[in-house]
Amino acid sequence: MSSISSLFSESNTPYIDYRIVENLFCRCFNAENLSRSCIAIDARIGPIGVGIKTFVDTPFQKIAEFDKKREYTDTGDVIEDACRVSELRNERLDFSKDAYAIDDFIYHYVVRRPNRLSIHECSMDYIDLDSIKVTKQTGKGFDFTDGKNRFRFSRSKSTILESFSLEHSLYDFGVDFVEDPMRAIVEVYEGEFTIGEPSSQSIVQKPTIVLPLFSTRGGVHVPEKSGLNQWNAGGRRRDFDEIYIPYQKEDRDRIPGFFPARDTPFDLELPSGETISAKVCQDQGKAIMSNPNKELGRWLLRDVLHLDEGQLVTMDMLDSLGVNAVMFTKEDSGKYSIDFTNIDYD
Repeated sequence: MSSISSLFSESNTPYIDYRIVENLFCRCFNAENLSRSCIAIDARIGPIGVGIKTFVDTPFQKIAEFDKKREYTDTGDVIEDACRVSELRNERLDFSKDAYAIDDFIYHYVVRRPNRLSIHECSMDYIDLDSIKVTKQTGKGFDFTDGKNRFRFSRSKSTILESFSLEHSLYDFGVDFVEDPMRAIVEVYEGEFTIGEPSSQSIVQKPTIVLPLFSTRGGVHVPEKSGLNQWNAGGRRRDFDEIYIPYQKEDRDRIPGFFPARDTPFDLELPSGETISAKVCQDQGKAIMSNPNKELGRWLLRDVLHLDEGQLVTMDMLDSLGVNAVMFTKEDSGKYSIDFTNIDYD
């Protein structure tokens, strides 16, 4: 892919888009692509979560953004800010671990240099909160370390960056640029080159729909008596694990018939790999619930968010984790999967 860099750039440093690297990694290693999920990892191989990156040989690279937590990470005390940023980062690793059944994390990264690429891997570590030391301060942010890794926090962008080693690559190789990549592509379609049969790993675009976990009526918030806090609604005694995913009219009208008819069960694969039964419920089909209802809440509220019974889900919690919506994918007839994602609401 880098050999056709001159389609996009005149530099002798190979250009390869980060999405291409993610897709290539998943194709080469038969990994599950999670890059659309807006979580701390981009792929999963069994119980291993993988963060995938590509960059020129500059060590500090973004690993998380906390745009909705600007005030929380600006206390006036730089040590406190470093600890808070680190806590948020660790919480996102915990979320990925619990939601996607991950046992360990690694980074896989491609470094682009003049006429060459090098491939590296390293562990994706939690930040040791007890060992944080601020090493540098500027008007734009600060650098800090936990004794094992080095980090940088940019206040203007509310992002945390980690310093990646550029030495000791797993594999290093030169890139021979195609002299006229545009012509080469044209020749493919003129029959000069043979296009093989579609791979069994060819990307198939499956129908998807993204549903927010929050409401914008009366301000952006997670309703206290519906949706993820349905257990708190009045009218009858409810199980503490009773929740539903809001399925608003605008979403139903946007992709009619995406889900089976109301009260028709379908299989729903959770990010952890577990499959539960679910269905569209309530008046006008405005809710997606598990069957029995408490299965979805048990997984999300207890296993993933680790909330106590009676503890409300809040917008602040979702902002901290960097997820505020779910994406349903129609895998097959009567079979769906669900992933977390993030959407803008400003």
